[in-house]
Formats: sequence, structure tokens, C-alpha cells
Amino acid sequence: MLLRAAVVASALIDLSSFVESKEEQVKYLNAGIKMLNSLSSKKYSGVGKSDAFLLHSTGAKSLGWEIDVALIYADYYYIEALSRLKKLEKK
Repeated sequence: MLLRAAVVASALIDLSSFVESKEEQVKYLNAGIKMLNSLSSKKYSGVGKSDAFLLHSTGAKSLGWEIDVALIYADYYYIEALSRLKKLEKK
């Protein structure tokens, strides 16, 4: 679920810049920020504990693979979301 949260947070932040309605922009941006805040919490952060940014990701639960581990592609989407947020804040 952590991987999905990172992907969705990135998508919501990006989506906030495409919709015309100011109300929808704020709604999507706030939802993305809320997800990033959760991902950045001590519960999920690998900072100081691992070489990864995020811990407790799952890649292929139905196959029994990559369960409760750090995944490079979860880190990618997390960093992408942070980058998108930073670019929006510069505007």
C-alpha cells in the first residue's frame, strides 16, 4: 500500500496543476500533501534506519514477493511527489 500511496500522492499533486477550478486544485493538492506527510512520518521513513527513503512497501503480495520491504520504485514516486510539490511552491 505504501507504494500506491507514493504514486497517488505524486499524481494528486500533478493533477492539482491541471484542473481549472481553484476549489479542485486545493482539494487535490491538500490530499497529496496529506499523503506525503503520512509517508514522511517516523512509521514509514527509512531515514537513519535504512538506505531507502521509505520502509514497509509491498510489491507483489499476491505472489508472496516484496512484502514489507524497501522498494526503489516506491522511493522514486515519493521523491517525484516531493519534487512536484517543490516546483508548485516556487510558482
